[in-house]
Amino acid sequence: MCGSWSVRLGQGSQSSEAGASEQEFLVLVSPARPVPPEMGFSGLLLILVPLIVLGGVQEPGLVEAFIVKKCPSNRARCEMKERDQCTKHRQCPNKMNCCKFACGKKCLNIKQDVCSLPKKTGPCLAYLPRWWYDKEKKVCSRFIYGGCQGNNNNFQSENVCKDICSQKSKTCGSSPRSHRHPWLGRSHSPGGSLCPG
Repeated sequence: MCGSWSVRLGQGSQSSEAGASEQEFLVLVSPARPVPPEMGFSGLLLILVPLIVLGGVQEPGLVEAFIVKKCPSNRARCEMKERDQCTKHRQCPNKMNCCKFACGKKCLNIKQDVCSLPKKTGPCLAYLPRWWYDKEKKVCSRFIYGGCQGNNNNFQSENVCKDICSQKSKTCGSSPRSHRHPWLGRSHSPGGSLCPG
């Protein structure tokens, strides 16, 4: 039997006035290698489900990490591929997903409208001509990016900016000022409320 925990050391004899009797001595020793427990899929579930549920009670963000969130789908005509900021969701800060966006992989908060973010040049001193979407004017405008600590409203060309942010507006109810959300597929009014799509 593989991984037996008992070893028979030997036999001894003992005599007494009533007669002779024989005894066996057993000693428990661990095998040279530990025997791994056979844990199937159901055994793993018994461990993981309580951890996820209890973790969700303690910190709701943990449970959200197990729910697959869809990245935005966009078809931008890139002049060149940009350096990826991430390769997996876990490399991104809380509530952000690693998504293919514009011309490279970036950490995105998929609940946030990238095109409504303000222009952010960042504190670094590089001189990178870029484009951002000005939501108030509804145009893509040129700016100089410093090379670090910007945001995702930062595109390599006017065409990419337009492909991502300048989508046709869709009315919500009778409001002529509502705009189609770039990737949620729903409209939102300038006040920020989402309309059913």
